[in-house]
Amino acid sequence: KNLGYDYVFTKGKSVELVEVKGTSGPEERFFLTRREYGFRENDGWRIAIVTDALSSKLRRVTIYDLKKFERRFGLEPLVYIGKPKDAL
Repeated sequence: KNLGYDYVFTKGKSVELVEVKGTSGPEERFFLTRREYGFRENDGWRIAIVTDALSSKLRRVTIYDLKKFERRFGLEPLVYIGKPKDAL
């Protein structure tokens, strides 16, 4: 639905909006869309990173809130899209 998150979890008044990213290897690497990147500042945002996602024995899920996410990861743009300025 292009919301900036994949799941909504609620418990009482607490709401968590969780984006899930997975990789087949052991390293925590992922891509964020512009919408996902912009949404991370919302209250309740979490990112769940699944490593070794294809291995039932090694699979690991780590969940980060924004503060922990920003301490752990650096983000850099991968691609820029060039468009005529009147189309932006």
